[in-house]
Amino acid sequence: SGGAWTPQLFPDFAASLVTYRQAVLYVAAPAKWAAAWAETPVIVDLGGETGCYVLPPVQGSDMKICAPDHRRRGDPERDAALDPDEDQAIRAYFRYALPDVADYRTLYMKTCFYTIAPDDRFQLQRRERLILFSGCSGHGYKFAALNGEKLAQVVLGEADLEATARLLGGYD
Repeated sequence: SGGAWTPQLFPDFAASLVTYRQAVLYVAAPAKWAAAWAETPVIVDLGGETGCYVLPPVQGSDMKICAPDHRRRGDPERDAALDPDEDQAIRAYFRYALPDVADYRTLYMKTCFYTIAPDDRFQLQRRERLILFSGCSGHGYKFAALNGEKLAQVVLGEADLEATARLLGGYD
């Protein structure tokens, strides 16, 4: 998987993929919420229309908040710089679920790049001895274990590529 670099590596494979740049905010929760957040599982979707998610500060990691609607098309080689106002823009998406989000101290921001495939489906193709897999649509991390297992089965000859492509693409 070439991720956001797939369009540059395999232009014909990636012709239907769109690469997006996502700003991600890392914060420290206010003291009154710190213990609760440390025991909270990953929140994949806070509800509402934006699909905001939170990765809590587990085992010393930093708390990550992200608003998928705060994204734009981008090239990972040119568009990694963050805008100064992105911190507040990301926070605006969370105000409905975290009314005191302004009290969360910013630690840092990062950019993340990913490809979106038509209908948000994974793409899988064989090119002679090479197997191409992409179009993770921002969901690659959630399905990494399944995708890795299924791709390994294809590589080892234990599974059919076309059947695996249908499965991972959500058609079966």
